[in-house]
Amino acid sequence: MQTGRSIGLAASGVAGSLWLVFLFFNPYGNRGITAGSYAIAGLMLGLALVGAVAAWKGKPCWMFAVFALSFVPAGLYMLGAPGPFQWIGRSNALFLISGLLMLVKRKPVAA
Repeated sequence: MQTGRSIGLAASGVAGSLWLVFLFFNPYGNRGITAGSYAIAGLMLGLALVGAVAAWKGKPCWMFAVFALSFVPAGLYMLGAPGPFQWIGRSNALFLISGLLMLVKRKPVAA
């Protein structure tokens, strides 16, 4: 398996796992779980799943879409989160790197 696909699968796993931890075991949250929390975490978990499928199938365009939809609203915010939750933003940024590596690997280099 090529590097871009491996990075995409790992980023999807990390992002999905941390969203689950953030939703159910957040030591920094004091308001409990709200309907908005479920909606955002569900959306981000869905995007992580789409990212895993895109990485598995080697689809860089889908990885770019997952990056754009997950990093801009939530991932950028999570970069400033306390503790391990900033890794959500970092793993979302890896979707871009994964897509770029898959795109570069796909196109042959002209001599």
